[in-house]
Amino acid sequence: MKVLIAGGTGLVGKALNRGLYQEGHEVKLLSRKPGNGAFLWDPEKDQIDSRAIDWADAVINLAGAGIADERWSEDRKSLIRSSRVKATQLLVSELNKRQEHKVLINASAIGIYGDQLFDKVLDEEAALGNDFLASVCKDWEVEAQKVSATHRLVIVRIGIVLSTQGGALPKLLPLAQWGIASAVGSGLQGISWIHIQDLCEAFRFCLEKAEISGVVNGTSPRAVNNQEMMRLLAHSVKRPFWMPAVPSFVLKTFLGEMAAVVLSGQQVKPAKLERLGFQFQYPDFTLALTDLLSSKGSSS
Repeated sequence: MKVLIAGGTGLVGKALNRGLYQEGHEVKLLSRKPGNGAFLWDPEKDQIDSRAIDWADAVINLAGAGIADERWSEDRKSLIRSSRVKATQLLVSELNKRQEHKVLINASAIGIYGDQLFDKVLDEEAALGNDFLASVCKDWEVEAQKVSATHRLVIVRIGIVLSTQGGALPKLLPLAQWGIASAVGSGLQGISWIHIQDLCEAFRFCLEKAEISGVVNGTSPRAVNNQEMMRLLAHSVKRPFWMPAVPSFVLKTFLGEMAAVVLSGQQVKPAKLERLGFQFQYPDFTLALTDLLSSKGSSS
């Protein structure tokens, strides 16, 4: 299958590109710097090389500014929203000009469920939240849902991605190795995570299974809470876990509104993937850490 990836230079995009290629798919990227297997696009300028959509059998949209890369000023919040909405609008507009059947797999995030108590299990039919991240995800998904019925749409709500190459894990590992890992806030907030290899396989599963459409939760089946995650991380590097939790007000003082990224949480279940027979290679947090911290998982 010919697969076009928007946002292919990010953490997930790079791994997905590599995995799809290894499975025999032909992959090209959308990029502001075309050439070397990439087509030109610039959502901010409403530009895209129309040959990209003509070439592709499927489009995977991962585009969007990083949620936790910078403190949330009003300008940053606007960019977080617009980078997702504009990219999706442009792709959907181009797809809707074509009559031939194509597949759109559009990223979203579990932040759409808002902050939820850990004992509340959330499947794909769960009620949605109302905070900033939830509103961004809702706007993002609304644009994806405007794609014509001619095409198959899958929306993957991605959880916390575990990888040694980026995301949360490389930021947390040094704390564990120095013996100062600690929970934050109550420590009870849910962490719905997924090993990057399982996430890439889930995307491929959705790509290749013609019967899959609509919303899919891209998380492991076994969420942990924040305190458990930090304890397991400390134990994985054979360090003690003794530090008191960092109070919420401290994080809010330093991070402002962006503190919600680590203070809120939810327990999300990948109900649709499990129902359709997807097999997680790393369903357990300890198993995922063991792989990622071994030489085998060093490139994950």
